[in-house]
Amino acid sequence: MLIHLLAVFLVAFIMSTPAAAEPFAQLRAAYAARDADAAAAAYAPDAEVIYRYAGVPEERYIGRAAIAASFRKLFAQIDPAKPLDLNFRTTNRQGKKISGIYRLRIGQDSASYGRFEVDLAPHGSFLRDTSRGALLNEFEDASGSVMLAANDEDLEPTYYDRLVGRYRLADGCDLVITRSIVRLFVRNSCTQVWRGLTRV
Repeated sequence: MLIHLLAVFLVAFIMSTPAAAEPFAQLRAAYAARDADAAAAAYAPDAEVIYRYAGVPEERYIGRAAIAASFRKLFAQIDPAKPLDLNFRTTNRQGKKISGIYRLRIGQDSASYGRFEVDLAPHGSFLRDTSRGALLNEFEDASGSVMLAANDEDLEPTYYDRLVGRYRLADGCDLVITRSIVRLFVRNSCTQVWRGLTRV
């Protein structure tokens, strides 16, 4: 299984840097500023937001005013001293329908994850947004870099520390996996070649 997880990184010197897509970038900036009205502005005037998280009743908000109120409620529940960083990994895109996994970092030591499915309006804002729960490993197992600020992305220690180690190849050589804050590295014990590993 660890070899499978490492496979996502075994393309060296290839950098995937998807363009920062609106309205995702707009929503990310609004979270960082804790601005409920700016967050709601990422949605069409008649948009619908649906929260389907396990263990709590489904919530639906229709229209920007109701959506802004839902963001105000969310931001009020989070310690204002802790910065918010929202990011996304897209797992499927078909025309105006996009699905994937989001991560909301709260300060330096906490994060929550969820799945999203959005429909985009013709002018590009969110028309319908459905969210439900997800886990850290689902976010990290998804292929590709994070959608926004990929160059500043730190590796999540609780996930990536378990990949560090020595892996025996069929030819008797070892692959030695180490990591920095932002990258995994591999060294072949026979050839002594070092490579940085990048998500694909």
